[in-house]
Amino acid sequence: MNIKKSAPERLKESNPVIDHLSKESGTSDKNLVKFLAKVDEPFMQVLSIAFNSRGATEDETIWHQMLAERLDFCKNDCESNRVVCILRPKCEDRRYLDILMLNDEFRKKLPEFCYGTRIDHLIKAESREHIPNDIYILLDDFISVLTRKKQKKRPFSSSLLNKALKSVKKSNYLKESNYMVIEANELQYLVFLSQGLVLVNPQKTIIPNLDVFTIMIRFYAEKNDCTSKVIHHGQFVEVILQSRAKKSPFRELGKLPLEILDYITEYSSGQIGLEFEVFRPKKGLRLVKKDVRKSTLSMSLTFGELKFIFGSIFS
Repeated sequence: MNIKKSAPERLKESNPVIDHLSKESGTSDKNLVKFLAKVDEPFMQVLSIAFNSRGATEDETIWHQMLAERLDFCKNDCESNRVVCILRPKCEDRRYLDILMLNDEFRKKLPEFCYGTRIDHLIKAESREHIPNDIYILLDDFISVLTRKKQKKRPFSSSLLNKALKSVKKSNYLKESNYMVIEANELQYLVFLSQGLVLVNPQKTIIPNLDVFTIMIRFYAEKNDCTSKVIHHGQFVEVILQSRAKKSPFRELGKLPLEILDYITEYSSGQIGLEFEVFRPKKGLRLVKKDVRKSTLSMSLTFGELKFIFGSIFS
């Protein structure tokens, strides 16, 4: 008699790395889903850097297999019980949706009920505290989320956005090339126009490339009445902020946190220069976070860390 194995069992069988990690951590099958959500975080970061498509590779074959397993888990082990899917989804904050959305093929196969539940939650959320960070939605649903009102699905356009922003208090936005940064409802949204995705309130997500880094710099500069320049010098990226106002918008140098000082190369009442180190993976260019206490480079720069840097610089 053949008994169908659970998705956690199939995941461990199909991926020896996950099997090894679950054994090392002493994770039982009952808790494997929660454990996998943590294992998946770096996996999602890798996909978020590479999701704008490239030629098939051996690594992508592995990703495809892992994505197929997660889709199967969503539909057969979670979404099949709608009460569980609404009240206690088996992946924390519906993180498997994000993993699936970062792939062109699987974005078209999303578990519809689970995804619809996420959109309903974002529309009805009573406060910022009820909305998870670093989650993705499809661009066609963005106007509904932005206005907190279910709208008829229509292709996203600048005219639709401008109309929606009129109903939102204290909003700012900047568009550049294939990206758009929007602040509204005490949240930040990064729009990937060519991919048809929106990243809601990015914090732990790695800044995927220099283009996204540049628009984020411009956004924070414009918001604080500054001009900005981003210059790439091989292994370094230089950022120059110039105040437009007579009164300096910058915090006094002595009041800046220690970890911010390591980025600053120039400081005056009207101008600040910053320097970020970069490294080059096989695809794309990424910035690296500095760890001033160890005087080494550690990990990739995230949206939350960049927001902290600029929140510290401006008074």
